[in-house]
Amino acid sequence: MKITITIEAPDDAVKMFLDMAGALQTIAKTVTVTTEKQVEEVAKEIHKHTKQLDAFKALAEEQKAAERPTKPAYTLEQVRAKLADLQRQGKRAEVKALIQSFGVSKLSEVPADKYAELMAKAEEIA
Repeated sequence: MKITITIEAPDDAVKMFLDMAGALQTIAKTVTVTTEKQVEEVAKEIHKHTKQLDAFKALAEEQKAAERPTKPAYTLEQVRAKLADLQRQGKRAEVKALIQSFGVSKLSEVPADKYAELMAKAEEIA
């Protein structure tokens, strides 16, 4: 039998998974359990590695959550259109003040990673 596993996770999560897999393989080799003490030891090992598996799952969930976009991504054209619409509504001074609140004098100087914040503030003006 051949089992193939593909793991797409941060390096520390992969290391944790591989450590856990190695430990579980060691446990699996301990097939002959004859005393109550051995049963307890195996149970402790399984419990320990179950905790590691839970930590691995939590880390994988954190990574998935971090990869999900939390805010919509806007393009310069979308931001420009929104601000142009506000200006047509007679809110030229507010638009100018909004752009300047980002420490720049022109919309093209606003960093792209600030577009979502700028759009949110523009919605407040509307």
